[in-house]
Amino acid sequence: MRILFSFFLAGNPKQQEEEGGIWQGKQSQQQQHYQGYIIFQGFEVQILAQAFGISQETARKLQNENDWRGDVVRVKNELHAANGLEGTICTMRVRENLANPERADVYTARGGSISSLNSMNLPILKYLQLSAGRGFLRPNAMVAPHWNINAHNISYISRGNGRVQIVGSSRRSVYDGEVRQGQLLIIPQNFAHVKIAGTEGLEWFNVKTNDNAKTSPLAGKRSVIRAMPEDVLINSYQLSRVEARRIKYNRKEVTILSPQFSQSQQAGSSWSIV
Repeated sequence: MRILFSFFLAGNPKQQEEEGGIWQGKQSQQQQHYQGYIIFQGFEVQILAQAFGISQETARKLQNENDWRGDVVRVKNELHAANGLEGTICTMRVRENLANPERADVYTARGGSISSLNSMNLPILKYLQLSAGRGFLRPNAMVAPHWNINAHNISYISRGNGRVQIVGSSRRSVYDGEVRQGQLLIIPQNFAHVKIAGTEGLEWFNVKTNDNAKTSPLAGKRSVIRAMPEDVLINSYQLSRVEARRIKYNRKEVTILSPQFSQSQQAGSSWSIV
């Protein structure tokens, strides 16, 4: 005989136990004795009253000592939805199609697209403390090297192939390898990483452990390098002014970088985006 312990928030499990507390399992054919109790019955009435800010009379009702309806009760009147957090959650939009190309946050014709969800565009994520995203890269395109400022990143490769490199605080990368459909990557907060699509292109979904996850790019139009003055780059990296300007301005894309151009095109002051 196996004894199962659990607790209830309401009802009267004692009655059900008396009427038929020993059940015969269909699979194991072992007798199971079911024991449960109302969780509020273990607290003093005064403590319940103080915890909920109610009278002791109302607190006693939470303990269900005089309720003999069992676990399943018949509702006397029609149920009404409550106002408050539970009502808000029930009426929230809980579904969004990340694969819809029209809702992409970032799009590059030769590179691909990235769509993201956070508590700003899907409010229920605030209660889950999560955000999500979908990325699609055309063959040989790249997501600019970046790091997650306030969240860990869990990425699932859903299609195609490519290369991912993850860099921590050491001089060596902590991961540098090919990824394919069906693989899962966990990228810790503050670890910089880059994705490069292979010949089949690359598609992934990710979940981040913050409802308003933020990233900071290292390259591209909105990168920290682009924001630095030329003289700072020149002195920090021992560059010529021409080299510093190329680093700052050659990439005009925001997040998704189109496939590399030829060496002769790279020698110019800027790259055109088709």
